[in-house]
Amino acid sequence: MTMFIMEYRVIGYSLAHAFSTNPKAGKRIFTANSDDIGSDDILAVMEAARTPENTPDGYELFSVTDRDSSQVVRP
Repeated sequence: MTMFIMEYRVIGYSLAHAFSTNPKAGKRIFTANSDDIGSDDILAVMEAARTPENTPDGYELFSVTDRDSSQVVRP
């Protein structure tokens, strides 16, 4: 069982967001289990995470991380 972390950033993410006192400013982070997704392939997970129905309104996918192997993929 692999855990994936999907990070979305608000469209127009800027340096002001990065230096905000709120570490989650401009970000939405979700985790998913490979059993729930149906795939251990990080590229397949990234493609699924990029679809409009899985992307929060006003955000875009920034990265997908395989928590177990620390592999990070960016679109």
